[in-house]
This record gives sequence, structure tokens and C-alpha cells, in this order.
Amino acid sequence: MPLLSPSRHLHGVRDAGRQADRVEGVAGVETALRRNNAFANWPDSTLGRLGSKCRVVWLERGERLCREVARGTLSYVVQSGWLMLQVPSRKEDVPSAVAMLGEGMMVCSLMPDKNLFGSFDASAQRETALVEIPSAALQRQLDESPHLWADLALALLDQEEGLLATVVGQATGTVAQRVTRTLLQYTQLCSDHRDEHTDAVKVRMSQDELGTLLQLSRKTVGRELRALEGLDLIVRRYNHILVRDLVALQHYAERGTVDHGSNARAPSS
Repeated sequence: MPLLSPSRHLHGVRDAGRQADRVEGVAGVETALRRNNAFANWPDSTLGRLGSKCRVVWLERGERLCREVARGTLSYVVQSGWLMLQVPSRKEDVPSAVAMLGEGMMVCSLMPDKNLFGSFDASAQRETALVEIPSAALQRQLDESPHLWADLALALLDQEEGLLATVVGQATGTVAQRVTRTLLQYTQLCSDHRDEHTDAVKVRMSQDELGTLLQLSRKTVGRELRALEGLDLIVRRYNHILVRDLVALQHYAERGTVDHGSNARAPSS
């Protein structure tokens, strides 16, 4: 898996022909930052100063973010795509997926000499854009406005709590429960998209990505997603999934029955 060098960034991507489509000004960076609750309530002037110090980095599918060069110096917010956290392995082993960081999620490093991802590796599950934040610039803004530390701490704690629940849900229960819980958790963690034609919540996660995360075959994941689709809980689309009824999906994940409004029913066998 190739490493992203610290000098690779917006103007150094492999496909120069697509650079025009990738250009993000400060306003675009600020929009991406505000999707994370750590920055949602920052004053425009404060966020503008931080945004002017940030840049967008692009990872191709399978490209690994080099955590060694980011020891205490860089933080990231996912602008688009998915960053997969994996347990490092020897060459002959298949790395075990632990969690995925999606749009609006953050990896924060403000501690000198601390690996950005701890003991995990991080790689792009698809073409992924990250807002790269110099940790010194972030800390400077926080120190100038100390009340903003609380927003950062609460946002990171909320994200970690959600990721922990997701990891537990991925690893326990039947295959159907694992798929449903994982889809539910990632819908709640990092999706604020609404389909333009329906009120469904759009989760930018493909069937293959869900299978990679759960260490399940495409066929197995497809079978479980078809079952959820048959219950009117989701709709599968190319490269994403529409959750038609988030409350009903949560009810099904917890109780094994479907409740669209007031009529609960057990899934057909």
C-alpha cells in the first residue's frame, strides 16, 4: 500500500487533468470543517483564520496516510470518501478493518511525538479528500478562544463513543445484526445528506465497503441488504445506500421487528 508523502497535496495529484474539479478555496475548507461539531459554532473570523492555514489532500483508493510524518503536527477532517482504520499486519496477512472515518469525521493530534492513528494504519477505501489542519494553527486558535476547547473535546468524545458502539456492533450478534447495526451507526455518525427525490438519508458507503469493514463477502452483505430492502428500510444505489426510515431501522436493529410509524411487524422468513 503506497504512502502519502507529506508533500503530496491538492496540486500534486497524479491526474493533473482533474485538478480543476478538485480546487477548494478557503470557503470550501470552512464548509468541510463546519460539518464536524468541533467547528460548527466557531465564529466566521476564527474559522477563516484556521481555514487559511489548511489544505486539501487527496488519497487514491488503497493509498495509505503516513502516520509517522504526522506525529503531533497534523489533524484531519474527512471532506469526502472513507478512511479505513486497520490493524497493521505482516505482508502475508490480510489487515483487519477496525472502523471507517467518513465525511465530517475528525482525527485530531495535539500531542507531540504521538502517532496520529495510534497503533492503526489508515488508508483510503475510495478516492478520499481530507482537510489537513496544522495542529499548531489549531492550538493557536483554541488558546486565543479557550471556550472553543469544550466544543472540540465534546465532538471528539461523541465521535469516539459512536465508533466504539460501531466496533462492538460489527463484532457481535448474527450476520444480519452486524450488518444492520453497522449501517445504522454509520448513518448516525457521518451522514447528513438527504436524497433530492425522497426524505431518505444517503449513506455514501458501497456494498463492497460495508463488506470490507465487516470482513464479509460481497454475496453475504448483498443478501442482508436485500432483506433490509425488502422490509422497506433501505434502497441500494450505486456507491451508496439510502436509509428510508432511520427510526424504523434503529427499531429493527434493537428489536428485530419493523415499525414504520405505528404498525410493527416481524420480518418475513
